[in-house]
Amino acid sequence: MKYAYTHANLWDGRQDAALCEDVTVLTDGETITAVLERGARTPLGYRKVDLKGKYLMPGLVNLHAHLFGTGKPSKVLGGGGAQKAIIAFAGSKAGRPVIDSMVRSHVTASLHAGVTTIRSSGDFFYSDVRIRDRINAGKLTGPRLIV
Repeated sequence: MKYAYTHANLWDGRQDAALCEDVTVLTDGETITAVLERGARTPLGYRKVDLKGKYLMPGLVNLHAHLFGTGKPSKVLGGGGAQKAIIAFAGSKAGRPVIDSMVRSHVTASLHAGVTTIRSSGDFFYSDVRIRDRINAGKLTGPRLIV
């Protein structure tokens, strides 16, 4: 489906670029195909979405993520008996769906925060690989995962 995002304020991420106000951004469903200046007519065949002055910007990239974590410091994974128990559980038949659910939740939260690419720095028992494969197969919505 082709979309025309009208009345958008666009910041394209270039260091010297000013904000482009009240533009129309055309997409083919995945890729931006054109940016039309204020007042330009939208070509036929596009579904219009009026952004009413909201902002568009490039997707963010997280280059170092452990997707099973919350992003907050944790003493539990710093060693000791609690760490051993968590790793044992994560590797069990019952634990893998729990770990996958955590990774899926954190990936979804990242996407909703504007992160469109994540480079995973390693997760328990290839949970990041399983979630990446489900996203790539269209079974989950999520950012591009480099694992």
